[in-house]
Amino acid sequence: MNQEITLEELGYIEVIDDNNMIVYDIQNNISDTDRLIFYKTLKNFEIYTQSDSPFESPIPQTINMQELQAIYNKCKDLGWLDE
Repeated sequence: MNQEITLEELGYIEVIDDNNMIVYDIQNNISDTDRLIFYKTLKNFEIYTQSDSPFESPIPQTINMQELQAIYNKCKDLGWLDE
């Protein structure tokens, strides 16, 4: 698969882009949101599920191969793989 997959094509919505981070969200059911955060200064990322319930902690999330490809492409766009 050589196609350049983007996070937006997979349904992620960019909700924050500032000097420190880029945050993408995707709704995975009625009350849960998967959140993908790229930390610009640290050059790393995390992905977790956030429930709307104030009683539930964020849960680490697994990713599929399309998401991995899109994350790789985003890291490339950020210049993180050029070093």
